[in-house]
Amino acid sequence: MLAWLYDEDRWPSGAAGGIVTKDKRFRARHLLFTVRPYDGSAGFTDDSTSRGVRSEDGELLACYDIVLDSDGYLKSYKRIGENDPAEGTKWYAYLEISGANPWYNGQAYLNTLDKKAAERFVEVTHERYKEVVGDEFDETVPAIFTDEPQFTRKTLMDNSTDTDDLIMPWTDDFAKTYSDTYSQDIMEFLPEIFWDLPDGKVSAARYRYHDHIAERFSSAFADTVGGWCRENGIALTGHMMDEPTLESQTGALGEAMRSYRSFGLPGIDMLCSWKEYTTAKQAQSAAHQFGYEGVLSELYGVTDWDFDFRGHKLNGDWQAALGVTVRVPHLSWVSMAGEAKRDYPASINYQSPWYKKYSCVENHFARVNTAMTRGVPIVKVGVIHPVESFWLHWGPNDKSGLIREELDKNFQDLTKWLLFGSIDFDFISESLLPGLCPHADAPLRVGEMKYGVIVVPGCETLRSSTLDRLEKFREDGGRVIFLGEAPTLEDAQPSDRGERLFKNSEHIPYQRASLLTALDASRTVCIRDDDGYLSDGLIYQLREDTDSLWLFIAHAVEPYDCNITNFDDIKITVKGEYSPVIYDTLSGEIKPAEFDYINGNTVISARLYEYDSLLLRLYDGCSEGQYTEPEEREDKKIAVPCETEYELDELNVMLLDMARFALDGDELSGEEEELLRADNICREKLGFPLRSGAVMQPWVIHEPVPEHKIKLRFTIDSALELDGVSLALEDAEKAQITLNGQAVDNTVTGWYVDKSIKTVELPKIEQGENILDIVLPFGKRTNVEWCYLLGDFGVEVHGRLKKLVKRPEKLAFGSIVNQGLPFYGGCVTYRFGVDCPGGDIKITVPHYDGALTDIFVDGVHAGEIIFPPYELELKNIGAGRHEIAVKLYTNRRNAFGTVHLYERKCHWIGPDAWRTRESKWSYEYVLRDIGVESAPVIYSLKNKNKGEQTMKKHSNRLLAAVLDADDDYVVLLRFDRKRGERDAAPTDVSVSEIPQIIAGLVKIGIEVAKKAYEYYDKYVPDSVKGFNSTVAKDAAGAVKNLAKIEPLKVLIGGKEYDVSTPWGLIMALAKMETDKEKTSILMTYLDCIFTKIISFIADMVPLPRGLTKLEDYKPESENFYKGSKEFVSEASKDAKWQLGYSQASLVPDDVLNGHYYLAGYLLQNFPSNTVETVLDDMKVRTVVVDDGRGKVVFSTIECIGIASEDIKQIRDRVAKELKDENIISVNVFATHCHSCIDTQGLWNPFFVKLAKNIGVTYSGKGEYSSGTDPKYMNFLFEKTTDTIVEACKSMKSGEMYEATLDHLGEDYINDKRGVFDAVDNLTRLRFVPDDGSTETYIVNMSAHPYITGLKTSKSSGKELSADYTYYMEQIISSAENNNTNFMFINGALCGIYSARGVTNDGVATVRRSEEATRYGNELGRMVVALTMTKDEIKRAGDWLTNDKFYADAAEAIKNNTELTDEEKQKKLSEISVWYENWEPVEETRVEPILNIRHKEVLVEISNPVIEAVGKARLVGNKIYYDKNETLYTTTEIGYLEIGKNIKIALLPGEVSPELIDGKGACLAENAYSGKDFGYPSLNSIVSDYAGKNVELYVFGEANDACGYVVPDNDYCMIFFDGSDLLGDHYQETISFGRTVASTLVKAYAEMMKDLKAGK
Repeated sequence: MLAWLYDEDRWPSGAAGGIVTKDKRFRARHLLFTVRPYDGSAGFTDDSTSRGVRSEDGELLACYDIVLDSDGYLKSYKRIGENDPAEGTKWYAYLEISGANPWYNGQAYLNTLDKKAAERFVEVTHERYKEVVGDEFDETVPAIFTDEPQFTRKTLMDNSTDTDDLIMPWTDDFAKTYSDTYSQDIMEFLPEIFWDLPDGKVSAARYRYHDHIAERFSSAFADTVGGWCRENGIALTGHMMDEPTLESQTGALGEAMRSYRSFGLPGIDMLCSWKEYTTAKQAQSAAHQFGYEGVLSELYGVTDWDFDFRGHKLNGDWQAALGVTVRVPHLSWVSMAGEAKRDYPASINYQSPWYKKYSCVENHFARVNTAMTRGVPIVKVGVIHPVESFWLHWGPNDKSGLIREELDKNFQDLTKWLLFGSIDFDFISESLLPGLCPHADAPLRVGEMKYGVIVVPGCETLRSSTLDRLEKFREDGGRVIFLGEAPTLEDAQPSDRGERLFKNSEHIPYQRASLLTALDASRTVCIRDDDGYLSDGLIYQLREDTDSLWLFIAHAVEPYDCNITNFDDIKITVKGEYSPVIYDTLSGEIKPAEFDYINGNTVISARLYEYDSLLLRLYDGCSEGQYTEPEEREDKKIAVPCETEYELDELNVMLLDMARFALDGDELSGEEEELLRADNICREKLGFPLRSGAVMQPWVIHEPVPEHKIKLRFTIDSALELDGVSLALEDAEKAQITLNGQAVDNTVTGWYVDKSIKTVELPKIEQGENILDIVLPFGKRTNVEWCYLLGDFGVEVHGRLKKLVKRPEKLAFGSIVNQGLPFYGGCVTYRFGVDCPGGDIKITVPHYDGALTDIFVDGVHAGEIIFPPYELELKNIGAGRHEIAVKLYTNRRNAFGTVHLYERKCHWIGPDAWRTRESKWSYEYVLRDIGVESAPVIYSLKNKNKGEQTMKKHSNRLLAAVLDADDDYVVLLRFDRKRGERDAAPTDVSVSEIPQIIAGLVKIGIEVAKKAYEYYDKYVPDSVKGFNSTVAKDAAGAVKNLAKIEPLKVLIGGKEYDVSTPWGLIMALAKMETDKEKTSILMTYLDCIFTKIISFIADMVPLPRGLTKLEDYKPESENFYKGSKEFVSEASKDAKWQLGYSQASLVPDDVLNGHYYLAGYLLQNFPSNTVETVLDDMKVRTVVVDDGRGKVVFSTIECIGIASEDIKQIRDRVAKELKDENIISVNVFATHCHSCIDTQGLWNPFFVKLAKNIGVTYSGKGEYSSGTDPKYMNFLFEKTTDTIVEACKSMKSGEMYEATLDHLGEDYINDKRGVFDAVDNLTRLRFVPDDGSTETYIVNMSAHPYITGLKTSKSSGKELSADYTYYMEQIISSAENNNTNFMFINGALCGIYSARGVTNDGVATVRRSEEATRYGNELGRMVVALTMTKDEIKRAGDWLTNDKFYADAAEAIKNNTELTDEEKQKKLSEISVWYENWEPVEETRVEPILNIRHKEVLVEISNPVIEAVGKARLVGNKIYYDKNETLYTTTEIGYLEIGKNIKIALLPGEVSPELIDGKGACLAENAYSGKDFGYPSLNSIVSDYAGKNVELYVFGEANDACGYVVPDNDYCMIFFDGSDLLGDHYQETISFGRTVASTLVKAYAEMMKDLKAGK
């Protein structure tokens, strides 16, 4: 037998139960820094950690005169004498010895900074163990476990001006060893430990203090104890204190990893089912680097009685994936007597009803750990541990707190980003690095590990020894990646060495996407969901064995609800070609894996339910694999009764925890009191120490026979007479018991739950009230504990009232708490009969509250049901009736747990949780449900007809538009067509019927939308209608669960069909219990149904003539204009800006002839939204710019958008007419105006043209109709070309200036997609000609020009207008502003709309055009006034201030007789003047540098709306198709630099602003999918190229109108405009598809990579 030993009587290790620290020489020391000299006010603590308190047992070390500046920073300080006065505040520094603490049995904690104290601890404990065990000590004892060693906790000031006592770890010779190490007297710099220096200065003394304390601790304790263990052939194991955060480990240890150098088996302590990934990763990193066998974990402590096997597995799995190979479950009680039963339950011993089944858990981990100790770990990435930079900011909370919070958040984020992003890594401790890496090379050898990449995560300081190694590693070809800012300090002192290394290395923003993208090449394993996203919440460990790899994958986050069965289909990509097999760690079987080889990688497919883990062995080399698809099986439900007969394996129990009480013959208390409270009331009366979480061990409390007695009186209410009832209590032999006045023989007859809780037989329980009296000895060491009645009875509980009743004959499925068994904690077996048809059956226990369930068939054990999908398949069950038994293993929580704790979210179930106070306490019972909560579901199984399986497997397009008609679901239409048969017409559909079918489908869509809204109103309460999209993240799992709904039987044309696809999601709404579930299901259903409807339309449309095969695609036409041949960073010597300007109207003379359609609002005035009125002009404006190296054309057209092929038409004309001009780039933008003539072909009689063009395709006769008006488009091409020619002819030299208002904010910008995340700058480029002629403004901002075009009661929606851009020009080009030329370029405008006018102040408007006027005028004024002060604006007069407008508005409100005085005042207070809070911005000169680059991008058309339009030849984009008839088209991106500092992305369509900054919907919490976008932001891509953080501007709708570009993770085809469900998602219906955003971002990264490489 091997015996792992524990080195204490409890924790923290060091005092040996107080034996060592009886000698004050070995007691913990600390530095007391105080404004109060010793005055007899020593403190007291019973804390179980080593927190120090003022003891006034010490010596004065020094006094200080402290002067703070007005901001609370350390202005000056000096040492003064004890009796000297101070100019500022006088502080005293004492070295103190810790005082007595009951937790250490009346002694104190160990001085863990003193090697001699540690040696004494070893002498008392380890040497004594060795002496008793004898000669075979090292063969008998593998290791000794140390528990939470630490030093005296460091403290922090709350506020820099506070004068509370401060305590820091210290020891007698600390100042001397500090001086020996750093040649500096710490006492001269002591105040810098506590206060921050002014002006952001860093204290080297503070850094050195923390470093030296950490080293003193590790060398004194860990090195001493670990050294003894090594000398004696065993390992030091156990765990340190408070390792998870930078703050916690700084406060308790200095740093966690340093002490692991002396452990033979580093350990961690994972309490409360917490997920301390950093704690585990630090220990695993040390184990890797020192070559240790693995990591130990003390786990499951403080999880409470009801922590079930699911929790045991999940919390063990993620730790196993992070290196835990030795498990120390907390705990197995020897006895539950007295306070022991509250020692952080549950007990994994005979006291728990499930303990004999615990092998189900441990066998799994035995198999996992066998694999995870084979071979060597594969880890390629090292991360410099950032704790030393954290030390710099250990100052007052009001000064340094925010910085520390950010550093700790970055530390946690970094760990999760890497682990959940499938990048395994090790932390590298700077203090350990010199010893582990004597000489650096590439890869970087750190002990037993080799790293090809080193990440430096925002470290402010690095050790010189670290820089030595990183510099050499980088020189030898290693990759150093700086995450965030460059280090500015070396050993906490200013140095440019880190910055130089930063410049010579890779550096990226501190962002998840940037980090994962940078490390993509270092992946060995990549785990993705089936939809391509990185799997959220899965982590792995990979090890290399002699002939194979071992890969273990585990869930690392808690599931949303353990009772809901969800799964993820994942793809695991492993670099290289292997032959994988699955090692099933629950069953012990070896199974074939489903895998494929793709691009030299092994790609494994797996389905993981929420408590699953996966162990794979990947043998070297390829194989064909043995995996076969499981056969599909028909299932038929077998009836199960609602209530069943049952058996209890223990007697039922009533808890007796409330009694009247009396001490030593006193009168009984007036009311009942809970017994633990009564115990402490009596102790307080006698002056005894109270019982709590911190008490002295019984073995040090010396007490003869107790002198006192306590009497307890229980009142027992019974509805019936009962014989055979027992009383269970502790110290039964010493108890005097009477029942209803009759003495009870206290002879022990047995025990209940624990052998210390003994039973005695009671006389008959009478019907009605019964009085049970118990008299017990009472003293310092006695225990007044809860008692129990045991018998064949039921118990009713109402609040705090209990009654004995008849035990129910049967149990219904549901909680047993309200079925007469509220306190029962044994096993319950449900028995019922079922009729089976013969063959295989499947038993599912979908919902249970307990540890696990066992299944028996006809008395024979069939297996356990523990984990999702909560099912057990049984083979060859004979036909006839069979008895099924479901045995539920419950828990002791309702009998022994915190049944009066009302703090429902309390996770710390320790001794004091039974003794809460005030609102956390309830005399009424707080019980938890136990039971098989819903009836088991049993199916008979048989294999499906193979032909039917094949048909279902290969059918590919099914539309089932499901409507609710008087609660009967009817399928209106079903249509199947094989996409592979390209020329086949739809079955039973004639060409003449197509328009009617399309119209019918539109009608279906409208009806479905109506029905969806009805369900929305019915099932989604107002409280969640404005919810954020995070609720939708569970939708995918819910859909998979709903796939099990039985097939729908429907009639179509008199024939019955089985529709077994989950299009009927809406049926499930009524079954969903929570608002979140209902809302998620609804949104998923709508996304599905709308996509299917429009997919059906697209599928009906065959491929037309004239499309190009994808294989014939040739990128970039002759006149593509790639841009600058080379990028320059400096202007040439004589360079000057050259600029030409021109504009023209695009309104034709016959605009009112009824043939011109307004674009913007799809179904508005349908089908004839023609121009009836011209409110203002619609223009094209052109600017041509030249820096001396080539002309760049910028033309902006006031229209909805221009397709790429139409832009090529313009470029072709320019190439012909200006062939002698050195034009290097032609860019055409649309303002995206919603009230201009249709230039895309979607706002005319669309369905007529659609039907006609489909007919042309089917018949093969006739010509296709263009979506746009060819005549008008030719007119537009000519006018645009004319302005370009004119601008080229009118070019003048001059200077360029830039001014930007960084944030327009929500007063002017409205983000309709939910979270406000707009690129909301207002930028002005101002060109000033040298000859003093007219200036030109190029203005860039983001907002839809959509105001005028919307139909209202006062506006027809048929008014042609350029919207707010026209009214901006009115101001900018006014005479008052010298007729300045104006050009507008929109930005990232997906979901971004104007927000000024009636939306946010009291100014009334009647027509939409009035609002557009005001919005445009105000923006124009802001553009003009960007650099002006408020006084300058006022002096300019009303043309700029617009004061008369506001005065008139106010007057109109005052004269409005329909308003009350109160309403008038409210409206008057809402009026806001645009310059009210104006601050001017700086204008800077722009050097004549113009760099531009373009790239053509091929994108997939996955949106069925655009697919249908493209097939119908109604768009101006060139369409390609591949062999699967998937459609593609081309679009274009660009990058522009103007001057040295202006970086601009040229992006097609309406780009989501989140793609620029990586925020908003790119983040999981804001996205429809509940997942991150997974790609870097454009800002970060350009910042990486530029080598510094830049603010990227956006020119949107550039060179193509590709629709909305929405992040893939937020793409949702719900056709709702303005709904509050998920923000606004109608945009997706006018996009090319789900992957456009990622395609463009990847292309942008490639383009910038090429630029960086000089290509």
